[in-house]
Amino acid sequence: MERKLELKDIAGNLQYNLHGWHSEGHLCKIDLNFILKNGIKLGNYKPILHPISDLYRTITHNGKEIVLILELAKIAYPNFQMEDWILPENCTSAYHTKKKISFWYSKNSGFDNDCVYSENQYQLFDYLHELKVDYRGLIDSGLAIDVNTLENNPYK
Repeated sequence: MERKLELKDIAGNLQYNLHGWHSEGHLCKIDLNFILKNGIKLGNYKPILHPISDLYRTITHNGKEIVLILELAKIAYPNFQMEDWILPENCTSAYHTKKKISFWYSKNSGFDNDCVYSENQYQLFDYLHELKVDYRGLIDSGLAIDVNTLENNPYK
């Protein structure tokens, strides 16, 4: 069955200047007014999102270079010193050097009994929406565009 874009797929991003890309090379801002005018099919525009792999890369947000998974770790554990979080090379986790905990994401893993779970779940998802991270698999389904494939990143 072919997956279709639903409002729930992008609703959280709408308040954060979500942009769309048309196959003819046009960019637009996708907001509630745009959806009311064009419907959820977005007039053949696709939302521009960061792939989940950008969690571990340096990206620019509001003019500042950040590593998203480290920023998420800071939200998940606000009482831990930020400078004590490290991101090992070629790793999908951030580790806290003093508290012996990690903050990680994996599409394919189940729950780990040794994990410490954050009480700040909605703040984490709000931040993923703000940075327009595709945690719903829209890029892989062909329903969104990977921001890294565009010549000009509208979010820098």
